[in-house]
Amino acid sequence: MRNRVDEMPVVDMGDVKFSGHAIERALDMGVEGSEITDALTKAEHAYWSRSHNAWCSKFGRVAVGFREDNDAAGKWIVLTVLWATEDDWEKDARRAPLTGGRVLKRGWES
Repeated sequence: MRNRVDEMPVVDMGDVKFSGHAIERALDMGVEGSEITDALTKAEHAYWSRSHNAWCSKFGRVAVGFREDNDAAGKWIVLTVLWATEDDWEKDARRAPLTGGRVLKRGWES
């Protein structure tokens, strides 16, 4: 997948809010706030997801899905927080196995 970091919008953390889902994911994963900030402001890899109508960016072990906030022009909303690598997904699944018939998926979708 083509890296589009140079096309990703500049995100000011003062203009970011988090969906309830993103907060739940971050807490469940036990990631630091600085890891999410880095994924939004220092992305190593980014792409626009047509299927989710959102930017996906990653830094280190964390990836975030975010888009412009429909309720506030010029503001951003983080929709989800994810592991950036398959290895981290697998480590997390070993730590806390998936429930409810959920299946570990491989790879990023665009």
